[in-house]
Amino acid sequence: MSIHHDSKQHPPLRGGWIAVFLLLLCYMFSYIDRLSLSVLVEPMKQTMHLSDTQIGLLQGFAFALCYAVAGLPLAWLVDRSSRVKVTAACVLIWGCATALCGAASSFGQLLVARAGTAVAEAGLPPAAISLFGDLFPARMLPRVSAIFVLAPYLGGGLALVIAGSALGFFSSSPWLPTVGLLPWQAVFVAIGAPGLVLSVIVLLVLKEPARREPTLFQSDGDTPDSSPRYTELPTMLGTIRFLLTKSVFFPLYFTAFVFVVGMFYACATWFPTSLVRQFHLTPSVAGHLSGPVLMGAGIVGTLLSQLLVSGISDDTVNVRVLTIMAGASILMIPVAFLLAYATKISHMLACYAALIALSSIVTAALSVPLQLGVPNRMRGKAVSLFALVSSLLGGSGGPLSVGWLADHVFHQETSVSASLSATCSLFSALAAVLLIFARHAAMGIQSNPMSAKIRTNA
Repeated sequence: MSIHHDSKQHPPLRGGWIAVFLLLLCYMFSYIDRLSLSVLVEPMKQTMHLSDTQIGLLQGFAFALCYAVAGLPLAWLVDRSSRVKVTAACVLIWGCATALCGAASSFGQLLVARAGTAVAEAGLPPAAISLFGDLFPARMLPRVSAIFVLAPYLGGGLALVIAGSALGFFSSSPWLPTVGLLPWQAVFVAIGAPGLVLSVIVLLVLKEPARREPTLFQSDGDTPDSSPRYTELPTMLGTIRFLLTKSVFFPLYFTAFVFVVGMFYACATWFPTSLVRQFHLTPSVAGHLSGPVLMGAGIVGTLLSQLLVSGISDDTVNVRVLTIMAGASILMIPVAFLLAYATKISHMLACYAALIALSSIVTAALSVPLQLGVPNRMRGKAVSLFALVSSLLGGSGGPLSVGWLADHVFHQETSVSASLSATCSLFSALAAVLLIFARHAAMGIQSNPMSAKIRTNA
């Protein structure tokens, strides 16, 4: 399959790499704000008398629902306005919303504050992925994507370490009661504050690049003259129609990542709690153990993915990426199964590290098919739809499944590791099957060397 961009020259790569690393930093902070709650589960449960199902809602369904729904209007902004300004506004809002979690005194108030964090965080991925497509040639996008998706592992690992350390610090602080905050509430305030500074840096440093157009995936019989050329900004309905009808690849790919994302969030949100309950550790110790593993394994897996795709040409990007994704998903199945039988902390951490490393291989190039196969002015909407499907169903279903199984199937708080194992095993198996079919569909796509031009009416 051939992938070609239009003839416009890319901006200097130096500016592109500055954008990559600054947006990576923003994405890391979004995961720090998002996943710090996983270390704070036990003190929050004691204060608010929450069930595991409610915790699963906070970490999963409620957050993912707001994240997914907000992504649609934010993607509309991304495709029609300055992506840099959208990014800066989102960083500012999610930092403030995270800090407001520290003012919550009930489940309802915490739910509303978490919703604010989710809504704002939804704007960053479509903006960043759209920017990268205009800053780099096709052959460099797997590497750029791999660097960007280090954020869940770097940010998630730092979230566990920072939240654990901050919780220990504030728990022993003699002055904290004078300001009317509990230790876990003070943690939310501390991790939300940097968003205010980071939003200003984004506005000052990043420059909006010119928009460029990729070649579309074309069906059999398409020619440069017969392939669609967009003369006005595509609507959300038009984007949905494109994704559903252009090739069976997109529905298969979207559905596969429902289970990939579900597996990752199940691990990221419940693993520290499983250490606390199974081995009677403090949340701080659990965070310090699991955080470095999340970071290290995520980095190793992402770097390994780059070795596996090294030397590829523009013509073979998608098939090679999908082959790697499917293989890593297959390997996750037995590792997730073994998690239920780990009787030592070291065994649990080893299974956790393997799952995170393999999942990072799968997610390292997740945006590449969207960057190469979707028109520029559809790209933000396509990414938001991808986030809608994967976050709403996977990001909510993974954490919620673990909590529900612990409450209603295993009936024991100490059975979280068994619930986590069951969820990850099933989700990995379903992801592997769907990615195999998606790879087969991608191999059947015939693409002609043309460029889809989008001329705006603005």
